[in-house]
Amino acid sequence: MTQTIALLQTCDAGVKTAVNSLENALRKTQDEGLRRQLQRSLAEHRALGSELKQALEAEQAGGKPPSAMARVMAQGKMNLRYAFSPSDTTVAELVWDGCAMGARTVCREENRRRDADHTAHDLARRITDVEHRTARSLEPYL
Repeated sequence: MTQTIALLQTCDAGVKTAVNSLENALRKTQDEGLRRQLQRSLAEHRALGSELKQALEAEQAGGKPPSAMARVMAQGKMNLRYAFSPSDTTVAELVWDGCAMGARTVCREENRRRDADHTAHDLARRITDVEHRTARSLEPYL
């Protein structure tokens, strides 16, 4: 597997995880302002997911599904924390934590895959930017 494919696949799995988490968060969100921020982030993640799919197809590689453990842990954490504290603040905190984990994972993988091509690095940086922008947009709800 090339460095490019490895970076793209990690990004793909991360974006899929983010989409699932944002969809889950939106089901629990009451505040319209927070809902708009989450919907904007969801749209950005979906667009990046489409670009990642195209980039992987250009490399003649398939996407990478999120690990079952990551998916179950993310959903379980959201549902458990929300059950004990059902509020928009809880939703914002959980999405904020997810953004930090997503940005950290993509940055770490990008540093490990220095020989990946420009397209893969550009997509990784754009994902990191979306994660940071989303986290900043949640500050009023924390």
